[in-house]
Amino acid sequence: MESCFFLGAGRVFGDQFRFDQDQGVVEYNESLGEAESPPAGGMGFRYELAGKYGLWAGLDFATSEARDFSFYITVGSAWLAF
Repeated sequence: MESCFFLGAGRVFGDQFRFDQDQGVVEYNESLGEAESPPAGGMGFRYELAGKYGLWAGLDFATSEARDFSFYITVGSAWLAF
């Protein structure tokens, strides 16, 4: 079993929706330069399921600046092909 830590940031641009007290929900188009870059990070685990075939499984946990929590499960990886 292997473990890892990761950090990152990302931007979302395009059609966005915000709530305005006077107008309600307002749609606007946000450019890449205007978009925020909130940081996120987490940790993950990898386990070799089948050494003969190089098959790995993983479980990752992450959180963001807004305290959003997510996790995902992976089986196999394109990284091992290179």
